[in-house]
Amino acid sequence: MHDNKSDAAFLFKQIQLKFGKNCNHDFDELDLTHSQAHTLMFLIRSQNKEINQKDIEKKFGLSNPTVTGILKRLEAKGFITRTVSAADNRYKTIGITQKSRDIEAKVIKNIEKAQNKLFENLTDEEILFITDIFKKMLYNIDNK
Repeated sequence: MHDNKSDAAFLFKQIQLKFGKNCNHDFDELDLTHSQAHTLMFLIRSQNKEINQKDIEKKFGLSNPTVTGILKRLEAKGFITRTVSAADNRYKTIGITQKSRDIEAKVIKNIEKAQNKLFENLTDEEILFITDIFKKMLYNIDNK
């Protein structure tokens, strides 16, 4: 039986998997994964704020163990530091290192490259339309 919802869900998953695989390939030279690169960009853009692990979990909708793994690997690779927060000693403030600042332009370029490839041949109106659809789908999942 042909089911449009099943087809759409399958295609959505395939896009996600292939997009992640392509991004991971592009970030190999920087010793980063796609998830690590996006986390790093969030930290770079938030340099003027005190950021802790909970902020990252909320921003990306990721679980505590997932973010813990990302941060441990970024710290082991020398991209971030974690220090006890001055505001609340229950939390660790996450900061970027000079190594992160040195690769910032390459990370941005790789993210833009991946996004451009994903949205190639789509109009701005089509991108806005699918963005609205994705927001509704995310709402459905979060609120059911």
